[in-house]
Amino acid sequence: MIKGLHQVSQQVSRESSIVLDNQKSMNSPVEGPSPTTLASFWNGLRAEEPRHLDWPLVPPKASFGARSQQMRKRRSCDRCYNYKYKCAFKSSAGTCTQCERSRVVCTTLRSRLRPGRKPAPGQVGPNGSVHVWDIGHLSGVDDNSQRAQDTQSPALDSNTELGNRSNEFPRHGSDNNRQIIELSTAAQSPPKLSIALEVCSSASLERLFLLQISNVSCFYAANDIFMIGPTFAPSFHTALRYTRDCSSISLEGAYRAMSTALIWARHLAVSWDRVDISGSVLSLRELRTANICGILEALAVTTLGQTLAAFDVITACSGRSAMILRHSLTLIKPWYPALASTSEFDSITITPIFWDTVHCLLRRELPVVKYIARREAHVVDRMAGLCTGLLPILYDLCVTHNELSQTANRSEEKIVTLQRITERLSSWVPPLPLDHICHFSYLEMAAMRAQARMYRSAALLVIHRIIHPIGSEDGIAKLYADSILLTLSTYIALAGPGRKLQHVVFPVFVAMLETRNASQEIWKSLSLLSITPMCMNKLSAFVEFNWEKRHSGFTGSIFDLIGSDPGFVIVP
Repeated sequence: MIKGLHQVSQQVSRESSIVLDNQKSMNSPVEGPSPTTLASFWNGLRAEEPRHLDWPLVPPKASFGARSQQMRKRRSCDRCYNYKYKCAFKSSAGTCTQCERSRVVCTTLRSRLRPGRKPAPGQVGPNGSVHVWDIGHLSGVDDNSQRAQDTQSPALDSNTELGNRSNEFPRHGSDNNRQIIELSTAAQSPPKLSIALEVCSSASLERLFLLQISNVSCFYAANDIFMIGPTFAPSFHTALRYTRDCSSISLEGAYRAMSTALIWARHLAVSWDRVDISGSVLSLRELRTANICGILEALAVTTLGQTLAAFDVITACSGRSAMILRHSLTLIKPWYPALASTSEFDSITITPIFWDTVHCLLRRELPVVKYIARREAHVVDRMAGLCTGLLPILYDLCVTHNELSQTANRSEEKIVTLQRITERLSSWVPPLPLDHICHFSYLEMAAMRAQARMYRSAALLVIHRIIHPIGSEDGIAKLYADSILLTLSTYIALAGPGRKLQHVVFPVFVAMLETRNASQEIWKSLSLLSITPMCMNKLSAFVEFNWEKRHSGFTGSIFDLIGSDPGFVIVP
């Protein structure tokens, strides 16, 4: 054994002398060793390498330095990876330069690519739905048990009654800390998307948020209550991403707050303490101190206002949503003509104007912004649908209604103005361009036409009640109300059981004020109210208050009753 150690020491001495000789030759003023010398040097090392040595001749990775090792371990962040940006970190900084410049949270939560060949394309999951399993897999969940659990949990359709699934998806969690939530698109958007989400960790909510940013189908599955149909999803998704990436005003907090609020209210997946209230508070502060210097900032403020207003309706329904919305429209009013001239911004700019106009119809206020229609084509909006052609008429109606509320005596001129607006509404027909027929699905076109007819009847009913108080010409008012409810029931019968009609809360509300025969189940056939029980209860309570006042002999204006209760929120 001593002899073996002696041989090893001699071998190491020979190798050290070779390395020292090579270093001396490198430091000499000669230009450098020839290729023959280098080849003989490495061949000599290989020939003289002892087979019984346990250490390698190449130095270990740790000897290259801590900084180089850290650079090799660091991956690009999720945002730079999704948008194909060059991700660079400053020395030991925890945020990359791109995220620091955009003032967003820098995360690296995506899963690493699995080694090996990609699986062959084919039908995945039951009935061809696509399942995202990497979230549960990375969280330590067994794949087999998770698949078995998923096959037993039905899809949570956006157009299906949520109350029937309260036992399957408890709001406050269950004993097993793994719940699989399937977010399904509407039946009119094949193929159906199912997202398996393990809601017990905040990382899962973060992954779902990133999926909504990167995937249009996932975005529509989570946010389809803000769109008439899936055809509007790509343009809306692109506009939101563009605003988020290009504006200097941070929208990250508002987006995250809305994402968690929808999961809490709509999919019954998390408890209230998981809703990102802090993000909404920071975004509200951002809106209050916003300084608009260009069209991108104006677009961001428009997005921020409607997002925070919708967040208030979904979570608290405190009545402050109209205040938030109107404040944002006041800020962007000087920039609105420039925003309206760009068709790519329509999915962001039209919705708050539509909401504010509907609010002012019943509150007897003036809309902040008047919709500007472009001449080249009729615009179809994700929320207003074909009603964009009604917006200028509704604006004139709001102005006349506000002027009449300021004076006790009604002038003949204002009555003539109301009659002209009535003629414009009666002659208005929802446009049906050929390109829209080819672009949208049959159910989307049916929904938009039903929505347009309901809003036209609702506007005529509002004019009737401006002229005639309660107790006068109630029969005509009931005819308008019956027309609205008949259009709604006809669409639901056409679309099939379990269907809901989007963005018709306003016409249904004014119809319920005039007809006593309507069932309270009508509220649940409206997508937004089906996930906001607090908003639905406030509207229903005011309807009951309206009928109690009528039975007690009230014969004043219906708008005086509406003005006496600022608690409920008027939504489109």
